[in-house]
Formats: sequence, C-alpha cells, structure tokens
Amino acid sequence: MEYKTGSGYPIERFIEFGNIVFGDEVLPGGFDCLLPKLTKVRSLPEHFRVIEEEGELKAMLLSLPLHLKIYDQMLSIRYIGLVAVHESARGKGYMTLLLEQAMKEMKEEKTVLSILGGQRQRYEYFGYEPGGLEFRCIVNKTNLKHCLLTKPEDSGISIELLRKGTAEEKQAFTLFSSLPVRTLREEDSFYELLQSWRSTPYVVYKEGEFKGYLSISIDGRTGRVRELYRKDNSISLTEICHLCIDCCEVKTLEFVFSIPEVKGLKDLQNLCETYEIACNHSFHIFDFEAVIRAYLNLLEKTEGIVDGETSFYIEDELYRICVKGGCQTVKKERVPREDQLKNLPAYTCKEAMQLLLSPLSALQVEEKSNEIRKWFPLPLYLSILDAC
Repeated sequence: MEYKTGSGYPIERFIEFGNIVFGDEVLPGGFDCLLPKLTKVRSLPEHFRVIEEEGELKAMLLSLPLHLKIYDQMLSIRYIGLVAVHESARGKGYMTLLLEQAMKEMKEEKTVLSILGGQRQRYEYFGYEPGGLEFRCIVNKTNLKHCLLTKPEDSGISIELLRKGTAEEKQAFTLFSSLPVRTLREEDSFYELLQSWRSTPYVVYKEGEFKGYLSISIDGRTGRVRELYRKDNSISLTEICHLCIDCCEVKTLEFVFSIPEVKGLKDLQNLCETYEIACNHSFHIFDFEAVIRAYLNLLEKTEGIVDGETSFYIEDELYRICVKGGCQTVKKERVPREDQLKNLPAYTCKEAMQLLLSPLSALQVEEKSNEIRKWFPLPLYLSILDAC
C-alpha cells in the first residue's frame, strides 16, 4: 500500500475511477456530465490524494483549494470531495487514512476552514459538523397565478440559454465577480462550473439587455435553481419563476440562497409556497478567530450588529469579542486548562462549531450571553456549484 498525491495522474483516470466506485449514483454520463468543471482545472490532479496497491489505484480523495472572499477579507478553505474506495479495498481503513492525511496537511497549510458534504456520522469522526445557513423555498404554478399581475414577456423580459464564448458569458462572470461575498472563480472554467450537477445556465434579458443569469437542473417536474444573480432589481424573482417554469417545463422550482442574500428578496419570501432555514454543508474550523472576524464583519455590513462583549474558551484558547460602534475586535490567547476561569463558558471544538454555525445554536448550551444569542449562528454558505 502506498499513499501519494495525484500528481502525474491524468484527470480522466480519477473520473473513470469515480464512475466505477459510485456506479449508478452518477449515471447518466458519469462525472463527465455531473462535474464538467473537473476537466477545466489543469492543476487539479495534484490536489488528489490516492492510495495504490502494487501500482493500482484503490482509493482517492480530492482536497480542493478555494478562496472565500468576505468583503475585504479572504479565507483559505478546502472542499473535500470525491472520496472513493474501490470495492476490493474496503474495510482496510483507506478512507480514514486519506482523511487523516488531508486534515494534517490542512493544519500545516494554515487552512482556515474545510467544507464537505456526505453522511453526517462518517465525517464527525474527523471533526466536521453540519452547519452554515441557507434559505430553501419552493415555488409552484399556483403561487405564480395569484402573485403575478402581468406576464414577464409583456414587459420585454425573457430568458435564453447562456452559450459558451459569448458576450453574455463574460457579463455573467463579471456580475459574479462583483459580488462582495463569493468564492474566487476562474473565468476559463466559469461556464463549466455553472453546468455542475447537471445544471443548465440561462441569461435573463429585459428588452434585449443583459440583466442577470441563473443555473438550473431538472429532476422530473422539479427545477432546482442552483444559482441566480441579477444586475439590479428591475426584474423580480416572480417574473423569473414564471419564465423558468414555462421554459423548463416543470411544475415547481426549488431555490437555495444564503441568508444575507435572501434578506433582499422580499418578493420571493412572499411568493413561495414553503420555506425553511437549514444547514448548508458540514464544516471543520481550523481558525476560529479568522472565521468569527470575517462573518461578524459580514453581519455588520448586511444588517448591522448590536454592541456588546463576550469571552469564552474553545479548548485551550480564550476568545474575547467586542463590538462597539460597528467595529469588531476578536482576540485569542492560549490558556492552559488549569488556568482557565471557571465563570467563563468553555467549549470543545465540536460544541464551538455547533454554537457558531448551527441553525439550532440557541438550543446547544444554556450559559450563552445575550451577545452570543444575537451574533450567532454565523451565516456561512458555499454554493453547491463550488462543491465537488
């Protein structure tokens, strides 16, 4: 058995291996159709970690580096995906070895945050906790019938397929790149990224002028809107819903937005049939100080944040947080367990991630200060299009 990086492997080998291991789960078309962005990043193989037996690939994991921009702050993150073990090698602990090595490397690289999807208990062993916040809602034809006063096409509004290599593709990339909260994406792989999870990208026009884009996947009679951004508010979500249902020939649409984004979508809140606030992914925080600072800043810029002070321990570190007049300071210092003050809350890393990230944060512990109740959970969010 040999553990190594994927450098030297062609990306097609990893795609083929994933198709073999996941089988029916990725049909039709396999990972070529499911994640076409995989073939667009030349450096991708070096971010795979593999295990070989006598030169034959038996297990793999992708530790995908991403950068998350939160206004003027940048967080280095890693998305863990494509975790696969060949049927002939299961039970040998290869998945555990791959994940343990990936965790070790992330700590050495000073990675701020790691994100993944997958079965909860499997990844809890490695310190991942479900968290983050996303707003999910469903819109159907009946909702539109009662809320749409005039048909969008009567106002010169239309949607059309977004085609690669067009001016509209560049406009969509420019629009995304202008967002204050986003991942850093490469222009030459942007189109394929919008096709992730069998999605199809569309352009939104008003009287022939580019007004935005969306990416939507079809599952039976349901359309799942993976991402949607508009240049301005001259076109409502109600109008876009009507066009999508007609164009994609579906009965219902499912939307997912980050919490800061949905605050500005009052028309969608009033239109949708049902909605919920749910976890976004599973997260492992390596640098609590950087995450808290970045997302308190986000809250201040999007909705304001109440003044206050609080202190608590996470393992052997003391965190002091102060918000005053819109300015936040987050400080930490190392404090041995025997020297920790008994009157301050103390959390394990698991408890701290539940406190900071879970939609059920208010139910996690009883000794939280008023400040903690007002500031947390933090609205971490990663678009499914950036996942693998």
